[in-house]
This record gives sequence, structure tokens and C-alpha cells, in this order.
Amino acid sequence: ATGPGVPLFDCHPLHGRAPPAPDPGLQIARRQGLDLSPVDARDPTALRWLCACLWPQDRERRQRFDQAAAIVAHQAWPLARADDGVAAIERWLDAVQADEAGRRLQPVVFDSWVLTYFGVDDLAAHVACLLARSHPHGRWVHWVG
Repeated sequence: ATGPGVPLFDCHPLHGRAPPAPDPGLQIARRQGLDLSPVDARDPTALRWLCACLWPQDRERRQRFDQAAAIVAHQAWPLARADDGVAAIERWLDAVQADEAGRRLQPVVFDSWVLTYFGVDDLAAHVACLLARSHPHGRWVHWVG
């Protein structure tokens, strides 16, 4: 689904577990992009290339893409390159503890389409890492895959 100016997508909880109710005080404390081959979506040439990767008949995806591109055009969110994406995600999750004010942070991993580029072993390791951290015993990670 899409909303006016904000890209939205449908989610289906794992194992029938409903996501937690939204906290009205929820704030994004920090963002971190991670990619094996990062693309600067603020670069018009790179943005055209990303758009060319969309299926022409998928208008909903194109609308979400345009909405996201409009948001990213005015942001300078950090984007890191990693040679080993699975290990980099694990290191990032281990490092996400609290912000400067000591507030406990809730990590969220979003990696929908990129999963198709993982090799079999890397995909299994990535899924195992996130599933192990997506349980109520200890610190949760919200995984949007």
C-alpha cells in the first residue's frame, strides 16, 4: 500500500506474531544504510539507473520508489559499504545499545529485495541471525524483510 508522500508497504508477521503496537513517543534515533555496492540515490544518474531496475508494469512499486526518492533527495543519511553484509549487520546489531541520552534503542532491519542477491549460505546465516534476535528473550530486532 502507499500513502500520500510516504512509502508504505504491507507486512505479514512471522509465525503469526503480531507486531507491537506503535509507541506514540517513537522517534528514529539514527539511521544506517549498508550495502555491498551502495548507490547514491541523490545522484540523478544513479537514480535513473535504480528506476530502470523496476518492473515497468508495477505501478505501486514505482509510486513507492518515487516517494522514497523524494525523501532521500533532501537527506544525508549515512550509507556504508561492506564486503560481507551478513557480518556487517551482525556487528551493527551488536553495537546498537543506547543513544547518547542513554535511551535503549530498538534496532530495525529492512532488507526486502536485497535478499534475492544473497548466496544460499549467506542467506541462511542472515536469516538465522535475525530470527535469533527476533525473539522475546533478550533484545528484540524488528526485521522487515
